[in-house]
Amino acid sequence: MNMRGTRLAILATTLIGWSAAAEDTYPRFYPGASVGGHLVLNDWSFGELDAQSRPTNAETSLITALRLGVDLSEAWAVEISGAHLPFDASAETNDGLDFAARVRWTFMSSGLFLMLGAGAYVNPQADPDSADAEVQPQVHYGLGIGPQLGDHVRLRVDLRHMIAFGDGETGQNIAALGGLDFFFGGEDEPAPSDRDGDGLLDPDDKCPDQP
Repeated sequence: MNMRGTRLAILATTLIGWSAAAEDTYPRFYPGASVGGHLVLNDWSFGELDAQSRPTNAETSLITALRLGVDLSEAWAVEISGAHLPFDASAETNDGLDFAARVRWTFMSSGLFLMLGAGAYVNPQADPDSADAEVQPQVHYGLGIGPQLGDHVRLRVDLRHMIAFGDGETGQNIAALGGLDFFFGGEDEPAPSDRDGDGLLDPDDKCPDQP
């Protein structure tokens, strides 16, 4: 191979190397953190949107959340999370905690995903005259997007509808959160190289050390 051909082969190999991303291997683990807004819709009904079924006495608060998850594949992941939801009630801060486990399904290359989960809402200060905390089971579902920002960082934005059950009533909550996930585990597989610079990647080259 002449000098000009060698230079072209090296240039082509370099461009291929830049365009070939390392392939992720699974499972890979991630801790994450999010912050957002939480809207409680009291007296909500799934009926027609008339005056009786519209939400009333809506309360809003900041929500902060931590999670730990594992990507089982490019599409499926499972995670657990805990969130803090402070509310003002009777001139006192009412600190609620939400614990949940969920399954996440990513169905588009852009990172768009659906989620489904269940858990419990815990209010330690629901009854000032009792030392017992109020615990309400909850289920939630939602839609979000999680594009990769780098090899070990992912943006996370999601919108959830949370349904809590307790004392014969159903609470309807909406949460919108944004945050980051950080990956570890699951080694990256490097793109194949071209040691002799002849334009053929080593796995396809019968003589990878001879041009």
